[in-house]
Amino acid sequence: MINIEDYLNKHMQENKPIVVMSFFEEIPVWARVKVLEIDPTTKNILLEGEPKLVKACNKSGELFFRVQSPERQYHFKSNVLYASEKGIEVSFPVYQPVDKFSRRFLRVKPSLKKPVIVKVILKNEKGDVEEEILTKAIDICEMGIAIPFPKGKAKKGDLLNLEITLPNGYKLNVLGKVVRKLPLNEKEDRLGISFVNIDLKDQDEIAKYVFVRQQEIAQEIRE
Repeated sequence: MINIEDYLNKHMQENKPIVVMSFFEEIPVWARVKVLEIDPTTKNILLEGEPKLVKACNKSGELFFRVQSPERQYHFKSNVLYASEKGIEVSFPVYQPVDKFSRRFLRVKPSLKKPVIVKVILKNEKGDVEEEILTKAIDICEMGIAIPFPKGKAKKGDLLNLEITLPNGYKLNVLGKVVRKLPLNEKEDRLGISFVNIDLKDQDEIAKYVFVRQQEIAQEIRE
């Protein structure tokens, strides 16, 4: 295991940049920045304030360190305390056994002005519709979607019938399996849903949307 404190001190002393990354609307923003200071008491770290990275840090509140050893690559996560072009201060990095950027398919967060609408159709054992719940996607990729959902309405392992409407008006119906359930607020959970046997045309339409949304987010970063 890499000793992250020794690694950061060494690069600070040698005035060498390190590789870090933050997310802007689920899009990774990479940068090479120098370590300016490590607080001896709190262990908080001050980094150079690279403009695009600053914008991403203020959006996500997280910063990831990528460290390459001869054997493998390690990732560490810090919380952003403040970020401006004068500098980015973060908490001491914690090792991440599973990193966010190892996902096979890139997820994007839909625009608030152009949401991805999701209708969840709940059925009983006979296949009759019992309830329809309308919500908006938190993020989406070709193989899955995350949505806010009323507490007590679904559990991990449940199969849900989804009707998804993309911002361009394209509608698709797909079966989804709840693979992750996390508290979101007092009334809702965040459900991570994996699509089950999604049609290739539907998958292609989602991929097109993801690409367009990526371009929009990239433009937001540049502005």
